[in-house]
Amino acid sequence: VKENYLRWDSLGEFLALAVSFEHLAQKTGNARAQILADTLDRATGTFLNEDKSPSRKLGGIDNRGS
Repeated sequence: VKENYLRWDSLGEFLALAVSFEHLAQKTGNARAQILADTLDRATGTFLNEDKSPSRKLGGIDNRGS
């Protein structure tokens, strides 16, 4: 905080959430849950392809840039 730099990588949470929605869709037949799972998977893929994860180095991209 002192350096005005925040790094919090939520990739694991996003992946777990997508799998949770997919599991819910398979177990209940909930089409909306499957749409959420697919959308979150695509968004996470885009995030990774564009290399927008917060940098470990001070001065690099932080959460505001990702």
